[in-house]
Amino acid sequence: MNKATCSAYLLQRLHSIISLLDDQLAVVGIDFLFPATTTVTSTLNFALVFLLNYPEVQTKMQQELDKVVGRDRLPTLDDRAR
Repeated sequence: MNKATCSAYLLQRLHSIISLLDDQLAVVGIDFLFPATTTVTSTLNFALVFLLNYPEVQTKMQQELDKVVGRDRLPTLDDRAR
């Protein structure tokens, strides 16, 4: 194997590795973002099903919100201290 052939082979292998790294980087990015969206969705789904199956809990939550926040405005972060 001459020097030019060896260099061409090494360049080809280097391009293959870089391409593979780009693909891996894209997959890792998706792996970081996708679980976050599924976790939020699963949590909200669980909460909704729970409240539908236990209406007394939903009533108690509404009573506490009415007591702390009232019915004339939306809750804010300032309400967390109460």
